[in-house]
Amino acid sequence: MKKIFTVGLLFIVFVLGINAQSGRKNSDELTSGFKRYPLFEEVTNASCGPCASSNPVLNAFIEQMSDSLIAITYHAWWPGVSDPMYQHNIQQNRDRIQFMKGNVNATPWLNVDGVIVDVWPFNSTNLIGAYNTRMAVMSPLGLEVTHTRISVDTVEVRVKAALLSDLPAGSWKLRVYAVEHPINYATAPGSNGERFFPHVFRKSVPGSVGEIFPTTAGNYEFVYRYKFEPAWNDTNLYSIAVVQEDNTKEVVNTGSSKFTNILPVELASFEALQQKNGILVSWSTATELNNFGFEIEKSYDGVVFTTEAFVNGKGTSTDLTHYSHFMELNKNGAVSVRLKQIDLDGSVSYSRVETVEFGLLPTTVMLFDNYPNPFNPSTTISYALPEATDITLSVYNTLGELVKVLDSGFKPEGNHKMEFEASELPSGVYLLTLNSPIGNSVKKINLLK
Repeated sequence: MKKIFTVGLLFIVFVLGINAQSGRKNSDELTSGFKRYPLFEEVTNASCGPCASSNPVLNAFIEQMSDSLIAITYHAWWPGVSDPMYQHNIQQNRDRIQFMKGNVNATPWLNVDGVIVDVWPFNSTNLIGAYNTRMAVMSPLGLEVTHTRISVDTVEVRVKAALLSDLPAGSWKLRVYAVEHPINYATAPGSNGERFFPHVFRKSVPGSVGEIFPTTAGNYEFVYRYKFEPAWNDTNLYSIAVVQEDNTKEVVNTGSSKFTNILPVELASFEALQQKNGILVSWSTATELNNFGFEIEKSYDGVVFTTEAFVNGKGTSTDLTHYSHFMELNKNGAVSVRLKQIDLDGSVSYSRVETVEFGLLPTTVMLFDNYPNPFNPSTTISYALPEATDITLSVYNTLGELVKVLDSGFKPEGNHKMEFEASELPSGVYLLTLNSPIGNSVKKINLLK
């Protein structure tokens, strides 16, 4: 059983902040988002009996997953108010605990990424389940954290943030935490016998409230300095960063100075478009780390790929970088294209495969049958242009009323495709129209829910 805390007259509510982490490259592919590092936030106390019996299971799991998640432990004021890790920073321990979702009233207590509340009991099924649930959610944010002792009494923390896409509206905050791991006592500081305490929260910077985090896609850098305190062990101290939405409590991602090579080669876009004499391959990266370059590979059977060309990378960069290569072809048919990204140490990763039906350019503007059809709720729309032109791709209902403009603007010759997501529309037959100065095309599509 947990140790339940009964709220009394001394229970004072404080508003608190959050924590975020960054992405790393998957071993087998370039991704359009950052790998998530779920935040495991525990509330414990040195005199909590259930904590002493349950924490070893949690600690073993976190140690096993130390390169895949970020953990932090806040020390509560119950059942033993004399807990030295609570006493070290009373205000900010209270701030953080009282901010957590779920009205924390027991120890131990574990929230994951702010939104999976009170994971209990601590066993492999529950812990892995919480971890996998959050890992299924791709993060648009990557964070790189550096922690430097710049003088006898000062620590400098730099947080580099790469945001691939805009965050939804909300109250997004960045907070940096000083964490000490582990703290070992010669004798137990509380009544439960525990002497080993991992991932201990020490300080929140620039305070419990944190700093407003921008919601517009881009690259950002934040620099903080805080005083090193005599009670801390310099060897065991590090910093973590957390970006969280303060209303829903959801953590978008986290970062730690214990991680290296956090900002990988992150592929922001990749496409292959047919042109008259070949295929234009274009891609962009949001960040690059030790990137030697890219091999453009092609295949006519989708199985055996050969190298078409090599394009130098930028090494290490947090700027958005655009690349392109024109692949000249003299053979009609389906051509599969992918990128092979090569690190300076020789390790490689592959992008997804793009397939182009080369040599099938029509003589007029043409809409192809969507797939699937009927569909629910999304379908792929494809069209071909014999030459570069302005287009408008729209959806109408059977009354002739405009429902949605899917795409518009100047487009190059060749084949194009996009996804149409219609979850907000009722079932029925719709008309898909492609209009341009050089021709028009119409297709019926069937939304069946």
